[in-house]
Amino acid sequence: MDNMSKAYAEFEEKDALLMKKLDEIFRNEVVKRGALEYFVPSLVKGEVLGKCGYFNSFPQHLTVPTFIKKDYYEQVVEHKKIDGSQLGFHDLFLTPSACLGLYPMLEGKKVDNEIFTMNVNVFRYEEGRFDGIVRFWDFNVREVVFVGSEEYVNAMMSEFKEITQKIANDIGIPMSITKANDFFYPTLVNKMKKRFQRTNALKFEMTSSVDGKEVALGSFNYHNNHFSSLFHFDQEGKVKSACIGYGLQRWVAAVENAGEKAINKVLECEIK
Repeated sequence: MDNMSKAYAEFEEKDALLMKKLDEIFRNEVVKRGALEYFVPSLVKGEVLGKCGYFNSFPQHLTVPTFIKKDYYEQVVEHKKIDGSQLGFHDLFLTPSACLGLYPMLEGKKVDNEIFTMNVNVFRYEEGRFDGIVRFWDFNVREVVFVGSEEYVNAMMSEFKEITQKIANDIGIPMSITKANDFFYPTLVNKMKKRFQRTNALKFEMTSSVDGKEVALGSFNYHNNHFSSLFHFDQEGKVKSACIGYGLQRWVAAVENAGEKAINKVLECEIK
C-alpha cells in the first residue's frame, strides 16, 4: 500500500530556495534565447489526453480530480467523512505531462522557430513507488518546448543538452545524458512504440545518482510533427516540436546528494 506522506514534497526555507534557484537557472537559459513564458494550468481536458493518445499509452499515471455532489453536502457535514458514492467528476484530469496544456493554446496558429517555457505542477500516480525523495504524485517541472523547422528544433535540443550538462558540471553533480524510453502501459502496440522510440533516439534522460540509485532528473523528448499535426500548427508538415522537462524536486535531491559545496553554488547562483 502507498505511503501517502511520501507522495509529495514539503520543503522548508532552504530547500524551497534551492528549488527556486534551480528553476531560475533553467528559465534564464531559455529566456535569454527569446523564450516566451506561458502559464499552463494543472487541469487538462480529457479530450486533449485522448487526442494525444495518453489513455492508451499511460493510463496507470492518470489522476482524476473529484468533487462532492450537491446532494451529499449535509451527509459529509454530519459524518465528517467522504466515500466514493458521494463523488462526481468532469472530463478533466490533473496534467500528467508538463507540455500537454501548451499545444491546445497553439492550435491553428502560425508558430515558427519559437521557444515556450513554463513551470508546471505535474501529477503521476505510481502505485507503491512513492519514496518522498525523487518519486512523487505531485511534482514540479520547468518545461521548455521548441517549435519550428526540423533543423531549428534539432539544433536547439543539441544546444540544450550541452547547456544542461555544463550546468550539472558547474554545480558538481555527476550527470550523463543517455538514450531512454517512456514507461508505456504494457500492450503489444505500446511495446512497438517503446521500440520505435529507442531505435529512433526520440528520448534522452539526464541521469544522476541519488542515495546510490540512478535517477532521471529530466528528459529531452523529440515529437517530430506528432503534436503540431494533432493541433494544426504544423504548416503542411514543416513545423516540428520537442521538449525538455527538468524535474525540480529531483534536481534538489541530486544537488543535496552532491554535498554542501554544490548546494552553496546553486544558492549563490555561481552558475554561468
